[in-house]
Amino acid sequence: VKVGAIVVPAGSITSSATQLTFPLPATAVTGKVVVTTVDGTATSAADLVVFLPPKPASFVPAAAAVGTDVVINGTALAGSTLVTFTGAVSVTPTAVIAASLHAVVPAGALTGNVSVMNPAGTGTTTAVFKVLPKITGFAPPSGAVGDQVTVIGTNLKIGSTPPTVKVGAIAAQIGASSSTQVTFTIPPGAVTGKITITTADGTATSAANLTVTP
Repeated sequence: VKVGAIVVPAGSITSSATQLTFPLPATAVTGKVVVTTVDGTATSAADLVVFLPPKPASFVPAAAAVGTDVVINGTALAGSTLVTFTGAVSVTPTAVIAASLHAVVPAGALTGNVSVMNPAGTGTTTAVFKVLPKITGFAPPSGAVGDQVTVIGTNLKIGSTPPTVKVGAIAAQIGASSSTQVTFTIPPGAVTGKITITTADGTATSAANLTVTP
């Protein structure tokens, strides 16, 4: 018996006139099953699909916010059923082929390695995927210097280190902060502009302006 060009050790084969069973050799790859007897050779019409442990290697983009579709490139990714990000959150991949798959960054994902699982095992990247901060909104939409504004989003804070907040180009003083919410005081000199929040992983910018009133 052969799988493609790989020979199955004869001693490991259990056979009868109508059926044979064999263990898949460790070096086998997807290919036809070929059975040879003293009377001749038979070849399967279909390929035997061999899954190897996945080897994810890189990401496009290499850094993105929650909700972004990311392409993971590598080898032996065929059959992958689960992608797990640092933070112990997982998603089901799409557009899975041997060399790549797509995964949407899930809520709760943190900067770190990414693991991919298929029927043959699990592979983990040596490369680190960065999860960028993301601002989804803020309230109130306007205020005067000295007023407090609360920003909501994802990955707005890493660990115990508070982020940097600016209104336009002016740095603001932060009050309470967490990964999903940051409160700051509108600083002196601030004018109407975007809010930016910067962590060690990157910078998020609000879609709308914060209106600073006189």
